[in-house]
Amino acid sequence: MTECLEDNCPSSWQQCQPSFWEELIFTFYPHCMQISTEEKEVETFLSQLKYFVKWLDKRVGTSWYPIVEEYSFIARSELKACEHLLNGLFLNDFPRIYQSDWDPEQDIEKINHKFEQCTDRLNSIFKVTSIIEDTVLLSEFETNHTYYIKSLPYKLIEIGMIMSGIIGKKSADLTWNWFQTDGIYPQRGKTYIKIKR
Repeated sequence: MTECLEDNCPSSWQQCQPSFWEELIFTFYPHCMQISTEEKEVETFLSQLKYFVKWLDKRVGTSWYPIVEEYSFIARSELKACEHLLNGLFLNDFPRIYQSDWDPEQDIEKINHKFEQCTDRLNSIFKVTSIIEDTVLLSEFETNHTYYIKSLPYKLIEIGMIMSGIIGKKSADLTWNWFQTDGIYPQRGKTYIKIKR
């Protein structure tokens, strides 16, 4: 919440708009989501947010709780799916991440070695448009160009999800590989996502 307010602070809680809460829940929070073995980050965030807003309404005299409760209800299953995919992507790239003897540098070195062999690279934001067998079709936000990605845990992916990250391929390859995850967002978060170049 503090990080969000640094960039997008309303002049007062009374002057706040529903769009502030929508952006917080559907775009800002997914960008800050942490990986965990239990995958309870979404549950914790939404319950803490509702406690805070209930306290805020009593303290300041606002009436944001019904709106935040509605957004939380709508977002819960989508955010859980994003959390599940985020964890799956990290496990895909770092299979020993939760082992006590995990060596992150070794895994990062392997990924970097593969990435260095790529002649084509793109760091952007994509929307999942289709899944064909084990291939995920991503549409890039700015150009709407379609990219065929092979290296994703496709069973965890839902059509409409927004994925921010880096893809790459060798010039002779037909499909791209997913190399880095910057964020996973529900479809409703698209309104507030800005591409930084």
